[in-house]
Amino acid sequence: MALIQGEEPALARLVQVYGLYKAAKTAGRKVWERFPQYKRHIRPTRREQLEHVWRYRQSQTSN
Repeated sequence: MALIQGEEPALARLVQVYGLYKAAKTAGRKVWERFPQYKRHIRPTRREQLEHVWRYRQSQTSN
């Protein structure tokens, strides 16, 4: 239920475990759009990895 409602800790846990691409297939576009808000709930090492992926995708979609 928390994931459907888009609660930050639920999104963060899904992304932490499965990564941004798989999580987006499960939960939709809000995974990408809300990453800056919920990333603080992700463990630091994993967050750093995911930030690289997020920044790369942002640079690809903005062109």
